[in-house]
Amino acid sequence: MKKFISLAMTAAILMSGNLVASAATDFREMKTEDLATLRGKLQNESIETREAFTKEWQQRVGNMGAEEKQKYGIHDTGTGNQPAGQDPSCQ
Repeated sequence: MKKFISLAMTAAILMSGNLVASAATDFREMKTEDLATLRGKLQNESIETREAFTKEWQQRVGNMGAEEKQKYGIHDTGTGNQPAGQDPSCQ
């Protein structure tokens, strides 16, 4: 019975989408490529998760060279996280 309850709870967490939020709150362990794929996809996550992502992403962008920024479509506008084509000063 305990195993069934555990499986049911796991299924409920997976269906609610909260597993991503709880498992990915510490973004420091993620590869930069993986972080880049999450850009713009966390709007349904908790504020804490979004803030943790933003903090880690901005720190990484601050340490990137021009070539790596170009790889991720980032224009150096001082914010550190503008995707290409969204900042009018980059066009």
